[in-house]
Amino acid sequence: MGDNLENQGFLSLAKAKIKGDVFLKKVKIKNALYDNFTVKGDLIMEGSSIGENLSLEQANIDGLLDIDEILIEKDLILEKTSFHNIEATNIQIKGKTVN
Repeated sequence: MGDNLENQGFLSLAKAKIKGDVFLKKVKIKNALYDNFTVKGDLIMEGSSIGENLSLEQANIDGLLDIDEILIEKDLILEKTSFHNIEATNIQIKGKTVN
């Protein structure tokens, strides 16, 4: 789902409940809001570029959160986010990280 996606606006999965994995590898999104959503698998965002904020506030990820090699132009918001495991090597966050 969504590999190499390019979006000039924002992508919202707020309150979504997904029973499998979500693959968003190498996507280019201006603003990504995933507040209060559930993934019963992995969320893969490896190599993605987020033009503004990436918000995963109150998200529940039962598997892996993969943000390897991600570029976030503003803030990474992880308040009350839960995940089983994380991969986060070579990431660039130009704003702040909110835990």
